[in-house]
Amino acid sequence: MIDDNQLIDMIVEEFEGFAKCPRPSHHEKLISNHLVKRLNDLGVTNVVQDETNNVIADIPATEGYENAPLTLLQGHMDMVCVAKPGVPFDPLTSPIKLVREGNILRADGTSLGADDGAGIAAILLLLRFGAAHGPLRVIFTTDEETAMTGAQRLDPKYIRDLKNIINCDSESLDVICLGSAGCCHLVFNRDLHREPPAGDMALAITASDFKGGHSGETIHQGKSNAIQALSDLLLSLRGTVSFRLASFKGGDAANAIPANATAVIVINGTDEAAVKDAVKARQEVISRIYKGIEDKANFTVAATELPKGVFSAEDTDMTIDLLSLLHCGTFVMNQEFPLLPELSANIGTIETTESRVSFQYFPRAGGDDRLNVFLEKMPVFAKLTGFTLEKGSQEPAWTVNPDSRLAPLYGKAFTKITGGTARMEAIHGGLETGRFYHLNPDADIISVGPNTHHIHSANESVELDSVATWVRILAETLSSMK
Repeated sequence: MIDDNQLIDMIVEEFEGFAKCPRPSHHEKLISNHLVKRLNDLGVTNVVQDETNNVIADIPATEGYENAPLTLLQGHMDMVCVAKPGVPFDPLTSPIKLVREGNILRADGTSLGADDGAGIAAILLLLRFGAAHGPLRVIFTTDEETAMTGAQRLDPKYIRDLKNIINCDSESLDVICLGSAGCCHLVFNRDLHREPPAGDMALAITASDFKGGHSGETIHQGKSNAIQALSDLLLSLRGTVSFRLASFKGGDAANAIPANATAVIVINGTDEAAVKDAVKARQEVISRIYKGIEDKANFTVAATELPKGVFSAEDTDMTIDLLSLLHCGTFVMNQEFPLLPELSANIGTIETTESRVSFQYFPRAGGDDRLNVFLEKMPVFAKLTGFTLEKGSQEPAWTVNPDSRLAPLYGKAFTKITGGTARMEAIHGGLETGRFYHLNPDADIISVGPNTHHIHSANESVELDSVATWVRILAETLSSMK
C-alpha cells in the first residue's frame, strides 16, 4: 500500500475536486455529477444517478472475496455552508478556498465540508488504490444536512439486501458509533401585520461571535444560542422601553447552533440610552452565565435606517414570547452513556419578510417514542402564540445493537493499524443510518470517521493524517471479511 504522505496528498486532491462544486443541501447536481465521473474514472461502470441525485454504485468482489457479505460504504455529498461575518460567500456559486496548515485542512473563512467530504474522499481512496474487498455497494446521498431526503427517496432495494452497512459520517477516529438520534424539522410561522412606525429611531441590536456548532454533537456543552439570547434581551427590554420589531434574522441552518443574530427595533429617540444600558447589562449577564464557554459572545447596538413598516404590537410580543418559551439545549441525558443527550432541541434560524416571520426548531431524541411525545406538545406552543407549525418528515432513531459482529471486526482492524482501542459509543446527531435501520433492521451497522473539528461552523477542519489512518482501517476491515 502507498505511504501516508502519498495518501494524504490524494485526500487533498479529492477535497480540491469537491471544493470546485458548491454543494449546499438541495443543490447537489454539480457535486453529484462530479462523483459519477470520479467513479467512472476509477473503473466503476455500474453507476446509477437517481432523480434525487443520489449516486449508487455496485462493485464486484476482489478475486477470492466473492463469498464475503454484501457491504455498503455510504456518505453524503451536501454540506452546511457557513461564512464568517464579512467574508463574501455565496453557497450556490462560491468555491471553497482550501487552506492546508501542516496536518490540518480548513477553509478560508467558511465551513470546509469535511462533513461529509472526508467520508466521500475515504471511499474514493479505497477504490483508488484497490483495497481487497467482498461485493461492495457505494451510496453517496443528498440533502443529509436538512431533511435527509436523499436517504428517504432512495429506492429501498439498495438497502434491503445488505448484510453490513458502514456509514462514513462520524467525527472521531477512535470511536465506533452504534446508534444515533431521531429528529424532526419544525418551522414556526406567523403572518405579520405591518404598521407605520410610531417611533422616530431604529436600532439594530446584534448578538455576535457566539460559539455555535453542531446542534447534535455539541448541544450538551452548555453553549448559548444567539437567536434565543437576543430574544431574551428583547424580553427583558420590554419591561422598560416601548418598542416594535421591524426584523429579526439569524442562524445558518436548523441543525447548527446559531452564532449570530440581529433584530431591528423602532423606539422613541429619548429611549436610546435606556436600550444601550439594557444591552450592556445583558452582555454582563451572558459573561457571568457562560464564563469559560461564550467568552467571545457580545451584543452591539447601532442606529440604522428607519423602516417603512414595523410589526404590530401583538406580532412583536408573540414573536418574542415564543422564541423565549422554546427551550434550547438538552432536556434529558442518556442513562447508558452519561455524556450523551437523550433529548434536546435547537432554534437554528430565523428570518423575516415583509409579510411573515419564520424560524426553525429542531428537536432530537435517542428513541422514537420520546421524540413523539415531545412533538405532541409543539402545536400547543404555536396555538398559544398565534403561530402556525409546519412539521417536516421525522427521521427515525437508530438504536444500539448489542450483538453487532461488524463493530468488533472494525475494532480489531483499528487495533491492528493504530495499536490502540476504539471506543463504542452512540451519538446525539442524526445519521442516515436511522433510515437504513428501519428499512433493514437485520443489517449490521456502524458509523465511523476521521478526526474533524467544529463542523457546521466557519472554523471547521479535518486532521489529514487521521483520514489516512482511517482509510487503512477501512481497508483492513473489508479484507478481514474474506
